[in-house]
Amino acid sequence: MSSLKGIWASARELGMNSDELHLLCKAVTGEDSLKNLDRSELTALNNELIRRKAGHSRPTTDNTSKTYETSGMSQAQCRKAFALMYDLASRDREPSSADVAERLCGVIRKVNKKLSGIAEPFAKLDMKDGTKLITVLMKYIDSAEKKGEKNV
Repeated sequence: MSSLKGIWASARELGMNSDELHLLCKAVTGEDSLKNLDRSELTALNNELIRRKAGHSRPTTDNTSKTYETSGMSQAQCRKAFALMYDLASRDREPSSADVAERLCGVIRKVNKKLSGIAEPFAKLDMKDGTKLITVLMKYIDSAEKKGEKNV
């Protein structure tokens, strides 16, 4: 059973401040305020904090074993999107404070105009959304490659 007290305690154990917890809350549930979370949203946020405490800040690297919840986006598209995100992250000049899943959720919000949580980033995406997401991620990688070539 998840409670606000438990959420805050877990966040403190992870060294998170209030702003960081609220950003995580927004990424996982789509809500800005912890007080507005319903029971299932509290559970989702608590599960993400537990996952982070266990030291699993990245999704599994064995992408073939993970099945993603979607609204029609294929599992191959999901795996491709994560692979592209890891490729893009590897091209960062400076490491990002956000992990790959958080960054992917941000891209999904920007490209597809749909909120998604870190636990199930593709839950609201259909096949067409997946194609659009992958196309944009490939353009991001092309752009990162071009920037890298200019600085050599």
